[in-house]
Amino acid sequence: MKPKLLATFVLSALIPLALVAAAGPPAVSLALQAPEPQTLTFYLHGDDVLGTADGSTMNATPSSGQTLQVNLADTPSWYSDPPLTGSFAEGASFTLVKPCTVGLSLTPTYTLALTNADGNEIEQLGQTTQLLGLCLGQERVRIPVQTPVELEGQRLKLTISTTAGLNVDLSLGRGTYLEATNFVESAPELEGALVLSASIEGQLADTPPGPDLTVGDRITLDVGVTNVSEAEARIREATTSFGPMTCDAEVLSPGQSMTCSTTGTVLEGPQEVPITVTGISGGQGIAIATNGFYTGVLAHLNRIVTVDSEDTVGLFTSLVLDADGRPHVSYLDFTFGRLMHVHCGNANCSGANPGFGPVAGGVPNNVQGLYSSLALDSSGNPVISHYDATAGDLTLTNCANPDCNAALTPLAGVDATGDVGQYTSLAITPGGGFGGPEPLLLVSYYDSTNTALKMAICDVKVTLCSSFTYDAAGNVGQYTSVASNGKISYYDSTNRDLKLAWCTGLILPDGKDVPACVLSEVITVDDVGDVGQYTSLALDAAGNPVISYYDSLNTNLRVAHCGNPRCSANNSLMVVDVAGDVGLHTSLALDADGNPVVSYYDATNGDLKLLHCGDPTCNPAFNSIVTVDSAGDVGQYSSLALDAAGRPVISYYDATNGDLKVAHCTTPTCD
Repeated sequence: MKPKLLATFVLSALIPLALVAAAGPPAVSLALQAPEPQTLTFYLHGDDVLGTADGSTMNATPSSGQTLQVNLADTPSWYSDPPLTGSFAEGASFTLVKPCTVGLSLTPTYTLALTNADGNEIEQLGQTTQLLGLCLGQERVRIPVQTPVELEGQRLKLTISTTAGLNVDLSLGRGTYLEATNFVESAPELEGALVLSASIEGQLADTPPGPDLTVGDRITLDVGVTNVSEAEARIREATTSFGPMTCDAEVLSPGQSMTCSTTGTVLEGPQEVPITVTGISGGQGIAIATNGFYTGVLAHLNRIVTVDSEDTVGLFTSLVLDADGRPHVSYLDFTFGRLMHVHCGNANCSGANPGFGPVAGGVPNNVQGLYSSLALDSSGNPVISHYDATAGDLTLTNCANPDCNAALTPLAGVDATGDVGQYTSLAITPGGGFGGPEPLLLVSYYDSTNTALKMAICDVKVTLCSSFTYDAAGNVGQYTSVASNGKISYYDSTNRDLKLAWCTGLILPDGKDVPACVLSEVITVDDVGDVGQYTSLALDAAGNPVISYYDSLNTNLRVAHCGNPRCSANNSLMVVDVAGDVGLHTSLALDADGNPVVSYYDATNGDLKLLHCGDPTCNPAFNSIVTVDSAGDVGQYSSLALDAAGRPVISYYDATNGDLKVAHCTTPTCD
């Protein structure tokens, strides 16, 4: 039997693998620089620690244990522990550092491989053979490896072998290790550690299509980062396709938030902006990804958005803008017979719309939401008048918050005397107006039982109301529109006239906080032909009524501008559009110069149109008329408001698809 050939390796015993960064942990800074590459040190162990996979362990902690023996005939292997997630970047080197050999010449082979967590080999990374010779101190054996090497929960495996069948004992001392350079850690994602929320130019951008933005504009993308874990989170890097982000903090305590920002240029069409935030929390890596969304629109194109396409929706729309220019829209879900409300997440209704759904507080099994009219109270909470077709009642719903997903108890049956509540119109008086120190709700509506015009006066919490019949001379009171001073425009179906009514006698009943009207005045504004359907009323700076309405005899759009608050003299009556059957479903607002702006339905072409008058009387020589939307049969039940720049925002019904749509024009004339 041949004698054993002995050589001495001083291989220090190790505990299970932890990672040692030669230069310490990566720095985290407000600049959010990329993580620095690390040098990892894996000390080789014998039976002083538990084995890993089907071999021994190499890890980051040296051991002061005894010298150990290994037999090269057994082809000993060491596995890195714990598994690694990250990459050995381009130029990384792998070197076994060991004591010099004492003994006869020997030529071991050193092999480095990649395995999964169970030790099953995935691929060989590199191999070298080196003659053991007499030397002093330490010897370095470099194992050539082609880089980069990506690892995701995987291990390095080091194997030492020699000529097949050669029985060689090696004495493993202390201090032998594998040195691996250029490692960039990419720890597994820590689920739920951070919550990201994207906004662009102050508009929510978490869901497609996101806000509409003008192509070529420079914009700011903000990402809110909230630490929802129970451990401190250190942010390493925040990046987007726009480029790196600048954050206003580097360490987040549990529950703390910060904002990371960057800028970019708007591209045309639907866009997705990838966002990634990385860091460390509770000793684990964080890699949280999300997307921001926007739609790049050419500057001259109006923004037209389908806001609700579920069921058959979008009839009887009413639109107002909140203090930030975000639309509120009430409307009818025809399929389920219910009142709906949406509070748009941005000025174009193109992003996530948080206040979206059936209005809370509806009466179960009743068909509600017809003839809806919407206003906002001083807290920005919607108040909606509408018709309960099942009960035949006028109903008021006062929402408890801006998104209208909670309601104060609705005063169902504000007026329940007969079949009442069709053609409602709602306005809120200024404080100190209309006979009371506090704002009041004014609701004009049609009494179908008595074919009369009525108005209810209520407190803003809808706890107390009074009602009065303003006009009962014939069949009157359809197509009402009420102003904040109580003036009401409406249609006299008997005489086919446009009329105006208002209260001339207010009293405050004993013990009541809401005044009651006991006397009214009525005047005919236009009696030429069959005029006065689809009225919409606004007041100019002098309090003079301005009314848009439909001439059904000539199928034209008309505008009346009264010469005084009572419409008793010097009225201007203008025919403003005669191109086909036009002027149904009108909605009117006045621009900063007092010029009327009217949205309306073109029944001949099935289009939504807009009139922007060039002067307060709508002289046809100065007017602008454009088609806003012609995609299918669109434009019925239009409701109009002007944003802070005087640009029209219009809600309306898409009859082709049964959808609610909103158009936001990019110019005051929508052209």
